[in-house]
Amino acid sequence: MKPINENIVIKSIIGRYLEHSRIYYFHNGGKEEVFISSADLLSRNLDRRLEIMVPITEEEVREKLLNIIRRYWDDTFNCYKMKEDGTYYKVDKKVYFNCHEYFMKEAIENFKLRRVPKIAMKNKK
Repeated sequence: MKPINENIVIKSIIGRYLEHSRIYYFHNGGKEEVFISSADLLSRNLDRRLEIMVPITEEEVREKLLNIIRRYWDDTFNCYKMKEDGTYYKVDKKVYFNCHEYFMKEAIENFKLRRVPKIAMKNKK
């Protein structure tokens, strides 16, 4: 894929994990649309397989997915952006942010919270 106009930015995050989110965000005429999909948009997936993409309409789920996209967008550690000619350049690290570290810390924290007895969580509020 190459950027076909100034409204499209292609950003690559190369980091610790090979797998990636398949969250698609469109700002379609001012309307935010969020989808999840079984495939990334490669011809080998689209030409030889049956793939599915579904809209996310529940607000809480949409916000969680948009938060993931925001963290990827904020990444300066693993980030490369595509130029019009299809080549990539490393993004300058004015502010250090590694989305993979962020997601790992978030997962560890969420795991720890699940292990806290529910009575302790009620008292915490």
